[in-house]
Amino acid sequence: MLVDLVDKLVDRLIQLIRHRQQVRLDLLKDHVTPVFAAFEAVHAQYLSSFSRYRQMLKASSDPLTTAHPLIDTVRTDNLFTEHERTKILGLGGAMDDPELGAFVRLIRDYVVDVRVADDPMAGYRGRRFANPQHWRRTLIAELEAIFDERWQIVLDPNAARPPLYGAELEEALANARREARIEENDPRQLDKLKQAFAVRALDDIVGDMQEAYGDVASEYARLQRVLSGNG
Repeated sequence: MLVDLVDKLVDRLIQLIRHRQQVRLDLLKDHVTPVFAAFEAVHAQYLSSFSRYRQMLKASSDPLTTAHPLIDTVRTDNLFTEHERTKILGLGGAMDDPELGAFVRLIRDYVVDVRVADDPMAGYRGRRFANPQHWRRTLIAELEAIFDERWQIVLDPNAARPPLYGAELEEALANARREARIEENDPRQLDKLKQAFAVRALDDIVGDMQEAYGDVASEYARLQRVLSGNG
């Protein structure tokens, strides 16, 4: 009878929906949640290492030159995570997934500045010196500019205004010293100025990092709602 056939059809549809929902729950539990947990561990490690760099900067009594131990420390840490860039750039196909693509893309963008990986001449991410594996490489680039006294880059990293020379440059540096509360007659005023610029640069990078983390966390929360059937 038609009623029996309709009942069977409806039962099949219910089974299909339940199966699909179970598949989505399994995807969330077995894959998406562990990926986010691994991402959180990476983020925590970055924060820990940047906190260590900051402590080294604040406690340093060595002259702040490009030979400073901090730069070698950051460069060494970066060397042992360079494989991240190659591996994550291989995830290109996953970006097209209608459900997971945004999640994967945001994690990729946290680890790799893809615009610079694709086009090394692109130059900048916001006001930062952008690099493919960007958190530590960005810090190295900024520290080198500061410690090498390339003040034009330090004061205007995006080259957004005409270069400063002579008295204008000296006034800009004097303003920076005043903002950092460095006395004019301080015998270590140059190193203290470099330290102030370096700490600010590091804190800005950590701010960028936290913002990128927040983007991933928001997308994970959205996926939790969608895959659990609450979205």
